[in-house]
Amino acid sequence: MAYDLEIARLGWKCYSRIILWAWNKARKPTPEEDRAVSEGLMSSASLAHSISHQFIAYFTSACLLVKALVDSRTSVVHAFRTSGSQPDGVTLSSLEVATRHIKALGRAFRRMQQTALPRFVALPDAGPLVLYYWTKVTEAGNSPPEFIAGEMMPGTLFSFPVLIIGH
Repeated sequence: MAYDLEIARLGWKCYSRIILWAWNKARKPTPEEDRAVSEGLMSSASLAHSISHQFIAYFTSACLLVKALVDSRTSVVHAFRTSGSQPDGVTLSSLEVATRHIKALGRAFRRMQQTALPRFVALPDAGPLVLYYWTKVTEAGNSPPEFIAGEMMPGTLFSFPVLIIGH
């Protein structure tokens, strides 16, 4: 299972780099469009017409994937913590690969946001993604301190990089 996850992670890593390169090269909104969106004169939905379907497909798939990975990882870690047993080597390596994949997708989201905020906001699943990450922040705030760590270790449910900046 860890091998399959690693192959999927490497494939997504390449796909993400290609999309991020194209995202940076894509038509950027004019300064008037940027100003109109920021002042509320133009909705971000009307800006969405200029966003290519490849970006929408990537972003939608990546949002679904990061939610599934985070939820699956949380379920596995929580099951081991409540049972008191230790995960075996395959489970540990699967958790490590899933963690790296979650962080890589978070970095891709962050990079898209940093380079073109109006286009990022116009993506169909941007609002639900931000809400999902915020839900994880509130879950971490309501969890015992031992569930939170500076780095995402196999036994921790939440890490600062994932909670604070999504990577």
